[in-house]
Amino acid sequence: MGKVTVTFVGPISHEWAISQPFVLTWIVLAALDLALGTMAAWVRREISSAVSWRGMMRKCGTMILLAMAVIVDPLIPNVNVAIIGATAFCLTECYSILENAGKLGIKIPRPFRQALAKLGKDEDKG
Repeated sequence: MGKVTVTFVGPISHEWAISQPFVLTWIVLAALDLALGTMAAWVRREISSAVSWRGMMRKCGTMILLAMAVIVDPLIPNVNVAIIGATAFCLTECYSILENAGKLGIKIPRPFRQALAKLGKDEDKG
């Protein structure tokens, strides 16, 4: 069958991409977050290779955790470990994308701003 190529991951078979849409969604969201974060840092004149490096290492670590979830998934019946993990990481990426959009000066709709503020408060607690 055909191949879907994701440049920073390498070739991914079409069958795998169809069977793991949440993981593939995380890959796309992570790339979007990386691009938007770089743009925001550039505009704010806060570009830093050290910060970029740490962010890339976190994304690589997340990718390893998702790979582990995909591998373990068939071993645990009735629990979709890969979907649960990928969904949680997708939500984290969405949060970060909204934060970076705000830093870039993009107007964030009020419900999203309120959710970000609440999540920020919850993050401070624990």
